[in-house]
Amino acid sequence: MLSLAFILPAALFFSIVFVLNITGSKVEVEQVYWAGSKANRIIFDHHAHTNYSDGEKSVEEITELVYIKGCDAFSITDHSQNPQSFSETKLNEIAAMREKYPVMLIFAGIELGMPSYEGREHVNIITTPEFERKTLVAVMSALQSSSTMRKKERDLHVLSAINLIKDSRENTIAIYNHPSRKDVNKGKNENYSDIAYWNQDIDYITAIAGAPGHQNKVQIGSYETEIIPIDRWDPIVASVGGTWDKLLAEGHKIWGAIASSDYHNDSMDYGPCEFSRIHVDAPTKDYSGLINGIKAGSFWADHGKLLRDYEFSVESEEDGVRVYPGGTINLEGSKRVLAVDISGIRSESYKTDFLRFDLITNCSNDEVSVRSTLLPPEESSVSLLLPIMDQDGACFLRSRIVRESLEDNKLSAYSNPVFVVY
Repeated sequence: MLSLAFILPAALFFSIVFVLNITGSKVEVEQVYWAGSKANRIIFDHHAHTNYSDGEKSVEEITELVYIKGCDAFSITDHSQNPQSFSETKLNEIAAMREKYPVMLIFAGIELGMPSYEGREHVNIITTPEFERKTLVAVMSALQSSSTMRKKERDLHVLSAINLIKDSRENTIAIYNHPSRKDVNKGKNENYSDIAYWNQDIDYITAIAGAPGHQNKVQIGSYETEIIPIDRWDPIVASVGGTWDKLLAEGHKIWGAIASSDYHNDSMDYGPCEFSRIHVDAPTKDYSGLINGIKAGSFWADHGKLLRDYEFSVESEEDGVRVYPGGTINLEGSKRVLAVDISGIRSESYKTDFLRFDLITNCSNDEVSVRSTLLPPEESSVSLLLPIMDQDGACFLRSRIVRESLEDNKLSAYSNPVFVVY
């Protein structure tokens, strides 16, 4: 017998999550109802600038470029430090582009310079058209009124402004951009303490931009200090056992499979969705659907159009109950063996290349480790059995696929994690 319990998790976002209970099974899965479906996939770039701040192109010009490069959705996120970055005139220009390009989702957002760092650290605030005027005004007003507060308090004051608008938080995402770009102390782990602080009571930060923009620059991502990207991805996500893994091991549901252009100009950036792409599996192909897909973690990202498709799933080896990225599988009382499947369909340009499939997890022991499998061109999937060694607790699994080459900066794709309770 199959029973479905529908839950509305107000603390996370307004969407339907199901818990799957099968008579005779001790396994439960909690995930969004569209998990594993590709029917409403949206190619998204969350980060682009215009000449309202330090970008080269006008709103109309950047929208035309985005359309040519093949995005289904993108967000204009000019810097909060520029007074002209947010105005009624700009919002009207964006509204006109929505009329001109009805096949695209065009978000109005702001790249918030976090006040505790005097603008050094950046977080994109992105919301749906219904909420953009009220929510972005509230955030910008809070930024201005925070100047007399203590540094760290200023950050929470600004982020909490999202809550001032009824239903805004359910329709708004915050993404921490290029987190290690300007860190000055490699061993200090500022990113971990920042995210833990910003999300201490409410999960304001939805995701980390695991891969920075400026991928066409000699110093990839504009990382010019002692911390540099690893195969084009920020070490916060690329390092096995690094900051993202530490957060996941502590149970934080924060996503890292984000790769966007941070487009400013043609000299240092690829166009939006030309090189970096986020593939969002959404419940509906509209503004709210994309926001819900990001909040749920049902997305993956790649560079160089490496993959046509990427699937990562985990199931109970005993019961065959399957869970996808963003979801949680509860094995309490059942056999603690997981069946892990990773598949990646190469794009035509890479059909003769070897790919390395990495499973990154702390389910086999307390330490986060990577299990790698190299596949020749004729193979595109890996299946693994993973026993869980501890008696009780929780763990996570995530994956990436890397193109093996002699290049210094390999192309790769990243998934979000699956969580396990046992």
